[in-house]
Amino acid sequence: MADLGLYPSTNTIQLGFQPTNHARATSNLKQVVGHVVEKQHPTCTQLNMSQIQEKKDQLRQEWIELSSAWIKESREGRNPTRNGLLDQPMLEACGNVEGLQVLDCGCGEGRFCRILAQRGASYVLGLDLCQPMIQAARELQSNCNEYRVADVQNLSFLLDQSFDLVVSYLNQCDLPDFMANTREVYR
Repeated sequence: MADLGLYPSTNTIQLGFQPTNHARATSNLKQVVGHVVEKQHPTCTQLNMSQIQEKKDQLRQEWIELSSAWIKESREGRNPTRNGLLDQPMLEACGNVEGLQVLDCGCGEGRFCRILAQRGASYVLGLDLCQPMIQAARELQSNCNEYRVADVQNLSFLLDQSFDLVVSYLNQCDLPDFMANTREVYR
């Protein structure tokens, strides 16, 4: 089941699919002041670093293989789930983005970054692990968009509190350690 979560105090929006045992996952999450997540979902803590890296590498390879078809579908507007069902609630959750600095975690070929820029965001940084997706995003890059190949589970190259709004649009369902991204966007 899709979960659209808006965390107003940090202006973080995450759209993704939650673990099948949502009640168990929720009971294992403890947030403290500053929104630092102390406990992870049990499946995340069961993975060691080499397993997480293996899953990242596998994910990267899968998206590289899918990228040309995905880019074509996105550019032609042939994704009815996003266009007809998901975009509107995401845009409503984002609210007025005029003048905001926005981070898009898992931006793919940059479609939602471009939408946010068209709606007045002053700067949108899109991050994705897939080089072909980032190359495609750069083809349509404007003055206020920037795209980088990066792992959204480790945003240590970004300063704390450097964005007004963070979006994860159907990205966390692909991450081997989705809580790492959640922790990163709350700092």
